[in-house]
Amino acid sequence: MVNVFGEVAFRGPRGPSGVDGLPGSQGSKGDPGENGIDLMSVWMSNTLTKSLRENDENGCFFIRNLKDIERDGKKIKRWITKSSNGKNLNAVRPSESLVKLPDDQGYAIEFTNSLYVVDIPLYMGFMSGYGFFCVTFKTQEVKEQTLFSNHDIDNPDFPDNELLVSKSKISICGVKDEKSAIFSFDHDCREWTTLFVEWNTNKERDETTFHYVINNDKKTGSFSFNTSDMMTSFIAIGDRDDGLLHKPFNGQVRAIEFYFSTDILDGKCLPMSLRNKIIESQCVRSDVPPTRNRYVDVEVERPSCKIMKMDNINTRHFNSTI
Repeated sequence: MVNVFGEVAFRGPRGPSGVDGLPGSQGSKGDPGENGIDLMSVWMSNTLTKSLRENDENGCFFIRNLKDIERDGKKIKRWITKSSNGKNLNAVRPSESLVKLPDDQGYAIEFTNSLYVVDIPLYMGFMSGYGFFCVTFKTQEVKEQTLFSNHDIDNPDFPDNELLVSKSKISICGVKDEKSAIFSFDHDCREWTTLFVEWNTNKERDETTFHYVINNDKKTGSFSFNTSDMMTSFIAIGDRDDGLLHKPFNGQVRAIEFYFSTDILDGKCLPMSLRNKIIESQCVRSDVPPTRNRYVDVEVERPSCKIMKMDNINTRHFNSTI
């Protein structure tokens, strides 16, 4: 660089800063950002639900393929969890039958007076926090049956949490004024049903509020129970675990999930986009022809149902755990 005389110029030192001027007016507000969970539910839905089920849920049970169960001969002795805690559903009265779902949706396990137990607690009103369960099932039985329960054989008179179903009704059992209470609503359980129930428990207010969704918003509702002071450390699927045939579930279960967190309080619920992804991933996209209890293995082929094997299932109670 040269000066006006054509000579080489040298830069002098920078002078001091001037006095700050008055601040300008605030700029216009930008567009609101999008919710991160909503974006992930769209762009990474499989990653999001897979992470939730493996790392956060208390129990998650699907039968994507035959590696998700363990057999002892014909008997299905174990339904393997997707959760990293490794707590599986173990047979007390084992099923012998799977139903293959259409369109590569995996399998459903057929319950015929069957009973499975997993060593995880069911926190429906026991401590402050948020929880949910989601289950996909169908039944051809007319009478009331127990789909899952935490009934305590050592405290048989104490109110418990149970999900009861019949051909045309769903009932959820809890506690009101230290006594057993039931909330029921009509629903055709002969069709594939995905039931999502979430709850918030506030021990200080002695209240647990519930919200349920069937088949992703086709039927919704709310109810409440009181909080409970007793909880068992297991969940029984298919009946009460009391050594009896109490009200055994006879039908098919495609999937069941349980979640609980003490970190989510004050009435907050699962983001709707994530809730919908959980429900959608469980829903059976097309119906499977109903099966009779005597069928041991049924494989559904498009467009008809082919019976692969038939046998009579002994409905006598099994005393020992497989």
